[in-house]
Amino acid sequence: MNQEPSHPPSDAELRKKLSEASNALLDLHLALMEAVKAGYEKVNGPIAGPGAMLHLLLNDPAFAWLRPISGMMAKLDEWTDDKKTPLDQAQVALALRQVEVWTSESPCGDATNDSYRVYLGNDHAVTMAHAVLRIKLKALPKP
Repeated sequence: MNQEPSHPPSDAELRKKLSEASNALLDLHLALMEAVKAGYEKVNGPIAGPGAMLHLLLNDPAFAWLRPISGMMAKLDEWTDDKKTPLDQAQVALALRQVEVWTSESPCGDATNDSYRVYLGNDHAVTMAHAVLRIKLKALPKP
């Protein structure tokens, strides 16, 4: 069976798929924040509002493992929003590989992954967002 040779995706195609993956990562991040917040509030009482939540996200050790994911979301948004600079496919692939490590269902010796797996197995919203993210990551062209 003859297959047409695959061609590298255009910048627009890659940017669209990357944006979809970035949105899925955002949804997962929101589910994770809610799950961590619920556990935090069980121990420490209600969080006083969005400002207090932001302070916890930026400074509290209970939320520290989410910070690398937050940083990655900012990076992906920057790449997808900058239409003037062509995407560096190798750089994108490396970044997405890191996301795959953090969101792996298997232990891999990464602190973010260790905490992530606890919530993945115990929170329905996280599990659903995880499934969508994995689909979006698989849809991305390989470099």
